[in-house]
Amino acid sequence: MSKYNKQAVDKKAKTIDEIENKLVTLMNLTCVTDKEKWLFLQDELEKDEFSN
Repeated sequence: MSKYNKQAVDKKAKTIDEIENKLVTLMNLTCVTDKEKWLFLQDELEKDEFSN
């Protein structure tokens, strides 16, 4: 794997970890439904795609 590809994979993994951490925090603070969790994840992933 080239250095560039490894950096891209590492960045994506870091982003996913950050989103999961946000979701866990959100779940701990509120009683969210599965639908709300899905909408939150969808929103976070779309934000990430546009930032690349």
